[in-house]
Amino acid sequence: MRSNPYIPLIAALIALLCMGIVVGTIAVALIPVYLQQKGDDISVGTNSNPQVYALSYITNSKNPTSYSIEDMNALSAQLNQALNLKELVTMTAKYVPPTSSNRKKRAATECVKGQNTTNGIFEMEFRIDYSKACRTQVCQQKLADQVNSHITRLFPSINLSVNLPNGTSISFSLSFCSLKPAVSTTTTQQTSTTYTTNLPASTASTATTSTTTSSTTSTSTSTSTTTTTTTTTTTTTTTTTTTTTTTTTTTTVSLCFNGIKDQDETDVDCGGATCSARCDLTKMCSQNSDCANTNCHKTSKTCQAPSCDDGNQNNGETDVDCGGTQTPSCPRCADDETCTQDTDCDEMVVLADGSTKWLKDTQVGEFVWTMSSDGTQTYLTEVMMIANTQRNTTKLFYTIETETNHKLSLSPDHFIRVKHFDYLPAEQLTLNHSLFVVMKDGSIHSSRIRTINQEYKTGVYNLFTLDGTALVNYIAASTYINNGFGSHHMKHRIYTPMRIGYYLSKHFEFLHNIYVTNEYGVHWIVLKHIEYRHVLIFIDQIMISSINFFLSIKFLTILFGAIYINKMIKGSH
Repeated sequence: MRSNPYIPLIAALIALLCMGIVVGTIAVALIPVYLQQKGDDISVGTNSNPQVYALSYITNSKNPTSYSIEDMNALSAQLNQALNLKELVTMTAKYVPPTSSNRKKRAATECVKGQNTTNGIFEMEFRIDYSKACRTQVCQQKLADQVNSHITRLFPSINLSVNLPNGTSISFSLSFCSLKPAVSTTTTQQTSTTYTTNLPASTASTATTSTTTSSTTSTSTSTSTTTTTTTTTTTTTTTTTTTTTTTTTTTTVSLCFNGIKDQDETDVDCGGATCSARCDLTKMCSQNSDCANTNCHKTSKTCQAPSCDDGNQNNGETDVDCGGTQTPSCPRCADDETCTQDTDCDEMVVLADGSTKWLKDTQVGEFVWTMSSDGTQTYLTEVMMIANTQRNTTKLFYTIETETNHKLSLSPDHFIRVKHFDYLPAEQLTLNHSLFVVMKDGSIHSSRIRTINQEYKTGVYNLFTLDGTALVNYIAASTYINNGFGSHHMKHRIYTPMRIGYYLSKHFEFLHNIYVTNEYGVHWIVLKHIEYRHVLIFIDQIMISSINFFLSIKFLTILFGAIYINKMIKGSH
């Protein structure tokens, strides 16, 4: 029997068709990633006269001394770190006291929120170094918008420590006042400054007041002694002659009222063990006892009103920053943390070693347990992206409890695995549905829903895994939400390029930033998928149609191949 010479050619064409479909599908699905770079090919030259911005902050200081800052490099580093940026280059900086001889200049500093303060103002000018990030018009505009957002919205309060030319270090707690383009621009960085002292004697830690009184008598001897005490330390020296009496009084002002942060004070004239005055809100502190309201924020080290992220148990919380019935409510508590009722507890994922971790604290690259789609086994999957982190956002949740006492809170559009119904959004669940749960002994069961309650909670968190699923509170759940389009499986197909990119990011560092956890808010990739959802649905349909077409070709090839072989066998007899 002779072999057909066209069979290898047909096989090669089918193989090329398969490769073309796979490559084309991946390339088309990557469109949303590259859409955000639209316009990045429009290169712009180096601007020899870059825009300079004038930024001012309200300080926590009432110091009447005006001074300028000399070390611009150190100030730039601190400012970028405080604002979570890398591109700011400070050019000038100075402190303007509450009362200045140049009143017109002081009055020109008007805050955008209309704050009326008797404290000093910290003024600086900076420019954006685009060479560190990008050199295109679109990229530069986005970077400028990001700088504006970080300064005005994300980090309105920051802390800076500056060094004066005389070697003195001063710490400031700053609140945003205004940001606007400078009146004139300059490309020359200030390298020399002056330190002007207008310090009255009553406000300096080493200031002294001397008074000399003389009287002359021609006929008799006169003795006069005068003693003046204005603070706790007084030195009096009296010299008497037959003709002149001189009295000198030297006074040292108390260090707790000198308008300068010294001794063990945590801020100007407050905090620490020496001074009795406690610090007001927004002032620096090192422990709760430094603050007038006994609440020192553990991260910012400033006195703040009680909140759900201050690192202290207060305001009705059942444990540190969790639980309680206050409004707005704090995040729920994790395992081994104190609670008074079921609603105090938070959502958790199960790590590789069997321990649990708050969903909000999970990191990219960690392995968590999940469940197979048929609900028969559990296995590990890797966290590839933190899709949403909104600690202070209050939102409606559906809290579902099963007959096995498993409980989980989901946003209305979040998918969850349902027995016999694949994946459904939480808002479509009923008491007739059953969920897949893992018991304490590791066994898998389907458990009927016992109750469904709607309640508002503070804190919205979500992660993406490589498998698109995870065990949350030992309940099998999807990591995707509806977002107004698609099913769980469609979402998983759409994110295929991102999973491929995640594997590649482990070998190519330039891809790593795509998967970096957002400090706050929804990940930009998720936002792009929502924005271009109609394009993605169209791409998904093309991909499904291509796969169906390929399967049809494959089926027909096998069918005709079988018929051909059957005829060849019959013909050989």
